Amino acid sequence: FILMVRFGIGTLILFPFLWKRLRAASRKTWVVGLVVGLFVAVGHIIQLVGMRYTTAGKCAFLSAVYVILVPFLVWAAGGRIPTAWNLVAACLCFAGVGMISLNGSLIPGLGEALSLLGGVLFGLQIATVSLYASDCDMMVIAWITMLVSSVIAAIPAFIFEPHPTAISVSVLAGILYLAVFCSVFALSAQNIGIKYAPAAVATILLSMESVFGCLAGALLL
Repeated sequence: FILMVRFGIGTLILFPFLWKRLRAASRKTWVVGLVVGLFVAVGHIIQLVGMRYTTAGKCAFLSAVYVILVPFLVWAAGGRIPTAWNLVAACLCFAGVGMISLNGSLIPGLGEALSLLGGVLFGLQIATVSLYASDCDMMVIAWITMLVSSVIAAIPAFIFEPHPTAISVSVLAGILYLAVFCSVFALSAQNIGIKYAPAAVATILLSMESVFGCLAGALLL
């Protein structure tokens, strides 16, 4: 439900600014947006389910597997060979995420497996944008991604989850933060950045979310 509302609000916020560009967008842009939206939606859903069966730290660590995975995905699909420095930096980042996130042993289980699968899907999202969106309108792709994610999230929300009868002010504020800052701003900036930065470098920078998450937890929680 949170994913459905979060991405739904994001599409509504961006639509007045993009409706002309949506009409002019190429077929390729729509196809890439639909594929990326599928990876984002399913990845988030799997990650959220996985969080029920493992700790947040383990989920963050295993979801960050895209840092190592993306250079090899881009290599396999597009022939862009990562440099030795890319691979060393990716391994160091992955180890660093583990030092920040993990507390205790990493015993494999359902939650860990789902978190790892979510990380693979996020890797596919990044690789798709890096390989196929060089001549696409990235803001349109971000809008399509949010629309697809909202629609896909609505399916399990209405089938498996109880419908909320009331939403508190604090919950509404949290959802609006997710919609405005984490969806509209962050997803758009991420797509634009991946378009212009090498995939291996982009994933290393994206792994900084673990660092900022650690700092935010210390400062706010």
